[in-house]
Amino acid sequence: MREERALPSVVQNVFLAIADQTTDCFIGVDLDFRILAMNQAAEANLGIPLADALGRHVAELLPHDRAPKLLEHFSQALRDGKPQEFEEVLHVHGMPRMFATSTFPIHDNDGTTIALGCIARDVSERLQADAAQRKQMDLSHSVVEGAPVAMLMTDKDGEILFANPASATLFGYPVEELIGSSIEVLVPESLRQQHVHLRSAYATAPTSRQAGRGMSLRCRHKDGHFIPVEIGLNHIRCDDGSFRVIATVVDISERKKLERAESLNRVLDRIVRERTEALLAANRALDHLARHDALTGLHNRRAFIERLREEYLRMGRTGECYALVFLDIDHFKAINDTHGHRAGDTALTHVASIIQDSSRMTDFAARLGGEEFVVLLPNTAEDAVVFAEKVRAAIAHSTIPTVGNLTVSVGVAVAGLDDPNEDAVLNAADRAMYRAKMAGRNRVVR
Repeated sequence: MREERALPSVVQNVFLAIADQTTDCFIGVDLDFRILAMNQAAEANLGIPLADALGRHVAELLPHDRAPKLLEHFSQALRDGKPQEFEEVLHVHGMPRMFATSTFPIHDNDGTTIALGCIARDVSERLQADAAQRKQMDLSHSVVEGAPVAMLMTDKDGEILFANPASATLFGYPVEELIGSSIEVLVPESLRQQHVHLRSAYATAPTSRQAGRGMSLRCRHKDGHFIPVEIGLNHIRCDDGSFRVIATVVDISERKKLERAESLNRVLDRIVRERTEALLAANRALDHLARHDALTGLHNRRAFIERLREEYLRMGRTGECYALVFLDIDHFKAINDTHGHRAGDTALTHVASIIQDSSRMTDFAARLGGEEFVVLLPNTAEDAVVFAEKVRAAIAHSTIPTVGNLTVSVGVAVAGLDDPNEDAVLNAADRAMYRAKMAGRNRVVR
C-alpha cells in the first residue's frame, strides 16, 4: 500500500490489512469526494498512479458519463449511513468491463462518518459465462426448431409453452395456435380425462421414458382424424423451480402400414429399432444438456442446486450430515488477460478433471459458473478438510501447458441439523473460501 496523505487510523488499518492484497479496486475519499487513498488494483484499472490522484475530486478520474452515478451513490451512502450497491460498465484499457460496486461510509471510534469508501469487483467473466450459456441455449433451440419430429413443452398443468415447426406439420395446427392451448387438444376426446390423470401422476413422479410402452397411442389432428404415434417424455426444473415436460412425438403411420404387410416385417423391425434408438438417444442428449456444463463435463449449477436440496432433505430424515467444498481458481482473470480465453478454458477443464478424479463415486462435483466449483460430500464431516487439501495440493503441484502452475482457494463447510435451508452450508462454504482468499490464497479454510 502506497500513501502520501495521512488517513484516520481506522481507514489506514483497513487499507494496510487488505487493500493491496486484493484484485478488487478500493478507493477512499473525504467528505468532499476528494481522493484520500486507493490500492494498486484501482491505480491499474483507472490508469493513474496514487501520487497523481491524491486530493483530486473522484469525478476527475472517471468518464464524464459515468461519474454522476458514482457520485450519486456516494451521496446516498453519506445521507443514509449505509452501503450502496450497483453495477457499472467502465472501459479498462479500451475494453468494456462490468464492475459490481459498493460505496460505504467509514466511521471513527465515535461513529462519526469521516470518509467514504468504494470497492469495485470486475465481474466481466461472470457475464461472459452467462453469454456462453445463452449461446448454448440458442444452439439447443436451433436443434429443436429443425428437428424432423414433433417436440412440445408444457407446464405442470398441461399448457403448451413451446411447439416446433414439425408439430404444426404433424397436428395441423399453426404453432401460434398450439402455444397457450391445453395438451389435451391433441388427445382423442374419449381419452382426455384419463390423460389428465396420467399427466398429473407424471408430474408427481417424473422419469425420462417412452409413454404408453406396449400400447397403441393416437394423437388427434386438427381436422379430427387420428395419428398413430410414439411419445418420449422428459422433464426439467427451471431455475425458478417451475416444472416443465418435454414430449417428443414420432408419427408411426408408415410403420402401421408396414405391420399390415407381413412380407415387410423385416423392414418393420429395423425401422422400429432405429426409431426407438433415435428417440432414446434424443432423450439422453436432452437430459445431459440440461444437467451438465458444456465446457468441463461436470454437473451444472441447476443440477447441483437440485442435488443439494435432495441431500438437505435426506439429512432431515436420517440425521446424517454432509459437507460442501467450495473452490475458486486464484488469479483466474490474469490467466485470461495474459494467455487468452482459450488458455482460461484449458485451466478450467484441468481443474475440473482433478476434482473429478479425486472424488468418490458418491460425491457430486459441479461447476457453479466462471472459475467456481463445488463438491458435495455425503455422509462426511471431518474428512472433508482432508479431501479439500488433497484436491488443493494436486492442483498446485500440476502444470498446465501455456499457463504453467495455478492454485485454488478452498472453503469447507459441514451441514448441520439446525440449518434453516440448503443454502446455509453453501453460503458458509463460500464465506470460508473468501477467507482463504484474504489469508493469502492457495489454502483450505473451514
